[in-house]
Amino acid sequence: MNCTYCGKKLYPEAPFCPHCGKPNENRIRLENDVNAFSRDYDRTTDDVRRAVTRKNRFIGKIVAIVFLVLLLVLSFLFLQEGASTLAYSLRRQEMEKQIDGLLVTENAYLDAQDYFGLRAWFDAGYSEYDIAGAAPGYTRVGYVVRSYCNCMGYLMEYRSQLVTSDYYYDSVVSRARSVRDSVAEFYRCLDRDYSDTPQERTDAVEQMRSNIEAALVAYFAVPPEEAASLQTLSDGARGMLLEQYVQAPPDRGEPARHSWRER
Repeated sequence: MNCTYCGKKLYPEAPFCPHCGKPNENRIRLENDVNAFSRDYDRTTDDVRRAVTRKNRFIGKIVAIVFLVLLLVLSFLFLQEGASTLAYSLRRQEMEKQIDGLLVTENAYLDAQDYFGLRAWFDAGYSEYDIAGAAPGYTRVGYVVRSYCNCMGYLMEYRSQLVTSDYYYDSVVSRARSVRDSVAEFYRCLDRDYSDTPQERTDAVEQMRSNIEAALVAYFAVPPEEAASLQTLSDGARGMLLEQYVQAPPDRGEPARHSWRER
């Protein structure tokens, strides 16, 4: 570096020129630049620190709010679960107190083979699930009754359409499919364990099975021996057998309604 006054060489850090004694202006400018940079750096650092602090506070508030919301939701769900459990427990206790009278009514429907009446009674407020909770031996009976009523309902509606010739082809095809599905579901219910069911109630289950098989024989000309084998078949084999016999009448190509002779 050279002196701006005499032009002779001098060290950058020298405060004065050793030759002419004048101040080293280059050093003064360098010190000013360094001081300005230092001030800018400190100011920028403070700005960044304040921004980070504000951001952290904002994130902290968001985290706190999310935590409170989750806590409220979990508390609500816990209270709901507790209320549901309490309601179920109270209903279970009520059913246990009434169970003798309820079973008298259920058995009366079963003895009379009024399975549709029993299902209507269930639907009126005496749930088969609640009764089964107080009398576990009747659990499977309730399942079978509901499935039986669904199945027979589809069978009777299908037969009514065929007998009256009051159907559209797409409708009767859909109805035949519903019959097959409901029959298959009925036999899946029969596959469950009945070891704890009272003997007289397993007789009711067997009667419902006989009724379904008799309807299949009468409505779809299923051979009696094949109808009787439905319970012993696998689900897939049972579906194939039902598909073979439970068919909609052929579409005769008419635009609206079709007639079909009774089997």
